[in-house]
Amino acid sequence: MSELKNSLFEAKRDDRLGNKEFFTTNASVEYEVIEIGLKESIEGLMIIPRADELRVNLEGISNFIQNGQRYFPFEIRIEGFVFILDDDGSIYIQTENYPKGLVEEAKKYIIDLAEQIYMA
Repeated sequence: MSELKNSLFEAKRDDRLGNKEFFTTNASVEYEVIEIGLKESIEGLMIIPRADELRVNLEGISNFIQNGQRYFPFEIRIEGFVFILDDDGSIYIQTENYPKGLVEEAKKYIIDLAEQIYMA
């Protein structure tokens, strides 16, 4: 366990971990975008809303939700990417083995998705 702790400390010290960025939607909802993994190998992207009270507008993205889904978590497909929207408003996509350009494209779509669905 201490070896894992040391590895994490070194990764943080050497600035090798994925980034965390904060954004605010046009509806004034703050959220955090987290790159999961090391910078050279991002294994996933997660958005976590920072609002105490959050409404999620599913109507605007209903054509991207898999047919027949009525309960969380929702699987949302956009341009070949599969995003998972959970009941707490978090959005996740697994990007393991994606080339860097594809990770950046997925990041653009996940941010666009948050902009569309988060309401104060």
